[in-house]
Amino acid sequence: MKGYRIVLLTLLFAVMCSMHALAQKGDISPQDAAKVDKAWRAFLGGLQKRDTAQLRSMSLPRIECVPCQDRIQGRLEYRVGLDTFLTHLNSWPPDRWNAIMTRKYWVNTIVTSHTPPGIIDTRKHFLIYELAFVTTEPNVVAPGHEGVSHLFQFIDIDGTLRFYGMATVP
Repeated sequence: MKGYRIVLLTLLFAVMCSMHALAQKGDISPQDAAKVDKAWRAFLGGLQKRDTAQLRSMSLPRIECVPCQDRIQGRLEYRVGLDTFLTHLNSWPPDRWNAIMTRKYWVNTIVTSHTPPGIIDTRKHFLIYELAFVTTEPNVVAPGHEGVSHLFQFIDIDGTLRFYGMATVP
């Protein structure tokens, strides 16, 4: 019986490790990866050129941006207009932009039942692609600091990726 338990626990551990490895890779199809990369490159090009018209055409009317925090009628609002988002990005130090421009990103996918604001759609679920960049390595800010990642999110609306929002970890 003891040998059976060891085999079962070993098998369970192997399955959990393989599931963890899949989650870390953010496995998406090559077609989706190309679509995400194309949307990111176009969005990044708009940011670099400060082309507000291009960015508006690629974004939802209001985007989720926790670090942007806009004060609207006395309360904090995390769903902000593109102008507030751009003002936030313009305040970034050059090293943060350098990290985003020079490092590879990984993609997480999120399925949500939350209908984005400004979108009239009867679907029950939406797919969000989240591009994550490590912008500050662990222990750089202070000993023991876990580092910082910035996440740029795009949502699939009828086969077109639209900028959905940005978040930071931690």
